[in-house]
Amino acid sequence: MLADRIEVLTVLVAAVDRWGELMQTISESDDDADAQQAVADLLGVSITDAQHALSLQIWRFTKSQRDKIRAELAECVSSQRLAQARL
Repeated sequence: MLADRIEVLTVLVAAVDRWGELMQTISESDDDADAQQAVADLLGVSITDAQHALSLQIWRFTKSQRDKIRAELAECVSSQRLAQARL
């Protein structure tokens, strides 16, 4: 569903925009569960959304990949607005 994809992309944008804080938070975590909770707290998201951020491959933090994530988010938001306008 489009709304679900927008939610995931929003979390990914927040994660790549705050990569320094994200990496510090992860490195200071005792274990996986602690990292999930810490990332959720850092980004202000659910544990499920934090898992999306934690699943990012490191190459997704490159400038071109960050731009692609942002572009996909913008496209999804635009599509959602168009769909809602048709209702």
